[in-house]
Amino acid sequence: MRKAGLGILVVVAATACNPQTGTVEPIVIDLSHREPSATATPSPTPVPTPTPAPVVQAAPPAAAASPSPVPAAPPPASAPAESAAVSAAGPELVVDRQLDAFNRHDLEAFLATYAPGAILYDHPDKVRQSGAAEIRKTYGALFGGNPMLQVTVSSRILQGPFVVDHETVTGIAGTPASTQIVIYEVWDGKITRLWILR
Repeated sequence: MRKAGLGILVVVAATACNPQTGTVEPIVIDLSHREPSATATPSPTPVPTPTPAPVVQAAPPAAAASPSPVPAAPPPASAPAESAAVSAAGPELVVDRQLDAFNRHDLEAFLATYAPGAILYDHPDKVRQSGAAEIRKTYGALFGGNPMLQVTVSSRILQGPFVVDHETVTGIAGTPASTQIVIYEVWDGKITRLWILR
């Protein structure tokens, strides 16, 4: 309205009467000096946005490890396929039976602790006896010619199918006591390989 014409008087006739005079009086509104005012629209108060909690993904549950016996070395090629596990009796017990039979000079009990295709070595790879027949021949003569023959174990290490003994042998005619390291490899309750270190 201000742009259309400043200083214009707008006269509005009221329908009400003046109670004192009983006449109808006009009401004059002067808009020429009135500055238009704009009511500021209040800006909305910002509502704080909650910060989402960090998403933590749980690690997948670890699969339960099922222990499975892993042999320290595969059985020799001459051993049957089922020789993939150490005897439930334990390699140490097999070696103890062998030593006991040795000290009693019981050739059959001694041979019973060896696999039919067992190989005995001078460390590392010089074959002393191979197979039951050669072991029988060698140890049969040893037991028969040395009635005082004995072996004692001063220390032992166990590792999987291996038994490592520090042994002292006495009673061989004309020979002083000797010490040696003997490594036994045992599969399925039988000695399959043996190494002697002097």
